[in-house]
Amino acid sequence: MQHVFAMFGATVLVPFLTGLSPSVALLSSGIGTIIFLLLTKSRIPAYLGSSFAYIGALTLFVHDQNNPSAAMGGVLAVGMVYVIIYLLMAAFGTRWIHKIVPPIVAGPVVAIIGLSLTPVAGNMASENWYIATFTLAIAALLSVYAKGFLKIIPILMAIIAGYVVAAFMGLVDFQPIYASFNELRWVVA
Repeated sequence: MQHVFAMFGATVLVPFLTGLSPSVALLSSGIGTIIFLLLTKSRIPAYLGSSFAYIGALTLFVHDQNNPSAAMGGVLAVGMVYVIIYLLMAAFGTRWIHKIVPPIVAGPVVAIIGLSLTPVAGNMASENWYIATFTLAIAALLSVYAKGFLKIIPILMAIIAGYVVAAFMGLVDFQPIYASFNELRWVVA
């Protein structure tokens, strides 16, 4: 369940930020995940979602230049590079990639990508920063101090805790849920 929440947020956020279709992103990531699981014989349980590494380039082509075909061409080219790297890794193993991109290089790149998204997170949390801070604190505390099963689901628990606090503060709109129940009750009757 935690992976679903983490995956969905990332997979849908990237298309929203870049101006692409979230539906296409979800479909594509689902197909990619199925192919990945088939190739790895499900030995590596993972979900392949949207990559934040290309937000700048996609935003430039889609929003600024209104040229989604160039953006999709770039995405296709990157996908072909991934396939070539996979074939090389399948043929020669993974040691060579660790020589080209050692952890001392990969770590800062991932950190820079995350830090570049800080303004987006700040903007999203600006109206309800106290709930965002509370949710982040719950995830961090559970990651560090929890034991057993709670230690492996800190994101899910933080989402639930943040949602409950937001509901108690009157920030959750339950009207669509009530309307759905009323419709269902009318159909069943």
